[in-house]
Amino acid sequence: AHDPYHEPLYQQLMIGHAQLGQRSEALRQYDRLQALFATELALSPLPETEEIRRLIAAGQPLPGATQPPQVGLASGTSVVNSGVSDQGADLPNRGSQPFIGRVTELATLTAALQQSQQGHSRVVLLSGELGMGKSTLWQQWSSQLARRDSTAIVLASRCLNTTQSLPFEPMRRLLGTVRCREQWARMADQLQPIWQAELLRLAPTLRAVAAPQGDQPPVLPTALSPNEERGLIAEALTQFVRAFQGNPLVLFLDDLHWADSATLDWLLYLTDRMANEPLLLVAACRPNEMSAHLVRLMAQWQREGLLERIDLPRFTANETTALLTALGTHATVIEYLHTQSGGNPYYLTQLSDVAVDGIPAPLADLVLARLRYLDEQWQPVLQAAAILEPAINLHLLSVTSGRTEEETLDALDGLLAAAILTEQGDEYEFTHPLVATVMRNSLSNGRRRLLHRRAAEGLVARHGTEEAEIAGQLTHHFAAAGEREQAAHFATVAGAAALRIGAANEAVAFYQQAMQLIPTAERQLGLGQALMLQPGQTDMARQAMEAALLTYERMEDNRGVIKAGLHLAASYLGTQDGTKVLHWARRVLPDIENLDDPTLHASAHYLMGTAQFRNGYSLSEAESHFRSAMALVVEGGLESEIALMSCFEWGNLCLERGEYATAVTRFRQAQELARQWQSIFFEVLSLNNLAYALLLAGKQTAAQKTIDQAFTLANQYALQSAHYYLLSTHGEIALATGALAKADDAFQQAMALAEKYDNSIFIANLWAHRGRVAHAHGDLAVAHEQLARARQMVAPENALFLQIQIDLWYAAVIIDQLDHVTASELLTTVRERLASTEYDQLQRSAGELQTRLLQLSD
Repeated sequence: AHDPYHEPLYQQLMIGHAQLGQRSEALRQYDRLQALFATELALSPLPETEEIRRLIAAGQPLPGATQPPQVGLASGTSVVNSGVSDQGADLPNRGSQPFIGRVTELATLTAALQQSQQGHSRVVLLSGELGMGKSTLWQQWSSQLARRDSTAIVLASRCLNTTQSLPFEPMRRLLGTVRCREQWARMADQLQPIWQAELLRLAPTLRAVAAPQGDQPPVLPTALSPNEERGLIAEALTQFVRAFQGNPLVLFLDDLHWADSATLDWLLYLTDRMANEPLLLVAACRPNEMSAHLVRLMAQWQREGLLERIDLPRFTANETTALLTALGTHATVIEYLHTQSGGNPYYLTQLSDVAVDGIPAPLADLVLARLRYLDEQWQPVLQAAAILEPAINLHLLSVTSGRTEEETLDALDGLLAAAILTEQGDEYEFTHPLVATVMRNSLSNGRRRLLHRRAAEGLVARHGTEEAEIAGQLTHHFAAAGEREQAAHFATVAGAAALRIGAANEAVAFYQQAMQLIPTAERQLGLGQALMLQPGQTDMARQAMEAALLTYERMEDNRGVIKAGLHLAASYLGTQDGTKVLHWARRVLPDIENLDDPTLHASAHYLMGTAQFRNGYSLSEAESHFRSAMALVVEGGLESEIALMSCFEWGNLCLERGEYATAVTRFRQAQELARQWQSIFFEVLSLNNLAYALLLAGKQTAAQKTIDQAFTLANQYALQSAHYYLLSTHGEIALATGALAKADDAFQQAMALAEKYDNSIFIANLWAHRGRVAHAHGDLAVAHEQLARARQMVAPENALFLQIQIDLWYAAVIIDQLDHVTASELLTTVRERLASTEYDQLQRSAGELQTRLLQLSD
């Protein structure tokens, strides 16, 4: 088969045409080779080929055979003279590629642009297999856009397969571009200090740029929950890109199939936040490599009517002819190449002898041949760059290559001039990642380990105490260097860092890598915690935590046993399985008694109290656990969040008991503790529950003021996960004041958010509230239907208080429907269930309904 990159073939064609007296055609063969290499590989012909061209152009004798060579391209194929003169040959520019077809696709992109300019966010997905021209289509369209529309702002980044475990990595790379760095220096009056601080955390290189407002932004509290931290980063990125004020803002992400989970979550957040703003998000991906997360994201955009998908088809025979003709390919082989390539625009040659990494062997050999002709002094720096990709900077290049800074700069100048590397702010990128892959694969095992070890040591020396920020990179380099202990350590650090910002997939990947390198109980417990954050992985998470507990037991590590047992107990709180919470908490209580650790003692009391009151156990006994937890924290002078959570749940217990004034006190105390602990999320939740307690205590004005305060704080810190709680309370306040339409709207918004977070119990509660709104409207049929639905949803759950509360609301509707028999039976069952509880307010409500029913029956 004919290999279009086989340079000796072109050399023989040049010699053959020259010996036949066809000097113009001989030189044309060189021009075609040069254009092909420049277009596809950003390389130049070999010195031997250059010498042959020089001899032909000068009319000097050529070395070698005196007879015309016999060159076979394929069976029955011969070399044909094109008959085109030397003058006016149109060849592609260096580094460019002829753009063929794609008229419909260009029009689709332009239509999406026009829709976004009307103030609506739009998403366009360029989908196609490797080599289908997704990036080329984007480059063509964006270059046209730059020429015709001066109001559009275009930002572009790409995802790499080597950084899929690093949260927000494509956006960190974007922030390092010249345009974003310039924007950072200009936006003094546009970005609040809180968002500046988060962006500096994500991209520390921005510190080299003049800081807005003349000062460095303040450092935010470190004790943030994963959801809080991830929410802050998402909002900071959103605020930054919005500040460009493009009409529209066009954001392009190449190779989205390699995006990390945090970036994918942010893209959904961005389109939600800019739903009514001029935003056009364009992404390119390979459909057969899309993650499940990306598939769900696409489905969400599709449901919301935002997504336009462009599936790039293979080239037709006519398009193949146009492309290959533009590249100077002989007409005699075009049909053959189209058949062998299947119409793939990039691989319009047969792909044979494909290596394991997907690089055709002839292509890899060709790249290596070109790299060997580079200056020998550049080779160590080039090898170091391949090892460091994608985080390539001058300092690390110097350390990893073992060259001085001046020697490294000289090599960089040469590699930039040769178009092997390009500059991106303070960092460097390979013009084509293929070159980096080929270079890495060509290194001996010993050389590769040496370079990775140098890279790791250079990172540690440069960052010092900030190792957690680069733990992912250190994991990669130490693992490749064969330093298993160091690699396992930093994988654990990286996993914990990912957990802090809620990057579940990345945390799982790092903990799994740590376990594969050097398994320990601590790492297995961390893996279990990370798996708890992934949908559908609860059972696997608990298995990991149980395995860690058993390992701790074999090691006779009581502290580890207690820690694992408490995490297992906490894993059942969200599913309302009080039996399991109590099982694991009680299993480790005897060990806690023998351990002088007030924090662990307080944690156990908090878990026992929460499990008991949420699952229908004695409220008095649960209350004693909360009191003990808080006392331990106060007496020990501990800086523990256990007091905050205990006080918060104690307030919820008071609500169920009907002690509204006491609940108000507890939630105000929880709010103050949240401020001290710097937990914004819990401060918002405390304000929410405080507003609800004030409402039940009959203080509607204070309740409205408090819920408004909670909304303000949640919006300021972009805590989207708290909004459905706030909307529900807002709806209940509206319902209490007779604003029924406003109440129903709030409940519907809350339900849409709760469904995204898969909070089934809360969804049941919201259906019940909507039934109450319908009841207040006098629409008994709708009220009956919605409350019946809520009862059915909450029936299998361990939520006794909510079940009885909904039954009482349902009974009130049935009474108004004059179904006294059914209402009587239901109230009898409810009062039997209430008999052994401390739900005083529910008991009073049941009694009032029973009295009313008796009056109507008389």
